[in-house]
Amino acid sequence: MLTWMQHHKKYLVVTIWVSTIAFVGAGFLGWGAYDFNLNRSSSVATVGNEKIGFSEFDTRYRQIVSYYNQISNGALTPENAEQLGIKNIALSSLVEDKLLLNFAKDLGIGVNENEILQKLANTREFQDPTGDFNKTIYYELLNANNLTPKDYETQLANEVITDKLNQIFNIPSKDEELKMLASSYFMQDALSIAKIDYDKKNIKI
Repeated sequence: MLTWMQHHKKYLVVTIWVSTIAFVGAGFLGWGAYDFNLNRSSSVATVGNEKIGFSEFDTRYRQIVSYYNQISNGALTPENAEQLGIKNIALSSLVEDKLLLNFAKDLGIGVNENEILQKLANTREFQDPTGDFNKTIYYELLNANNLTPKDYETQLANEVITDKLNQIFNIPSKDEELKMLASSYFMQDALSIAKIDYDKKNIKI
């Protein structure tokens, strides 16, 4: 992989328009509204041949905030999110994904429609009480999250491609990466205390 990176330095040149993001909070947690300035650019960043769209960035941000909120027992606040730099974490993780996606496509790794349909069918959030994929639930959830089926299924296709690459090179999964990020923030110093019994008569000075 390092050899590939050396020969494809263009993929390491990332153009980021962070200034185009007017971020106020996270509406889905009740923190108020947020707005992406879509008039200035159609994407947050470009990595090689791949763009990071606003909906993709929004989805990743939501995933990370949800994870941190879960492991902190709902104690995550807007101030904490800002201190953690979750916006930067989301962007950095997407940049890594796009680097891998460029690499995977250069290797000829692709995805077909059946693989996307299978991933959709296996997504628990889109299933009815009997465990079957429900198109109505699917569209309603996408609409609630300001996602179009095209955008979501494109993200899904990219995930399938990078998953294949991850399996080939044994790259840590997103869940493992999130756990490492979380542990680095919530980790506390551990103090080990042991009781030592000694006899003063045996101490030599």
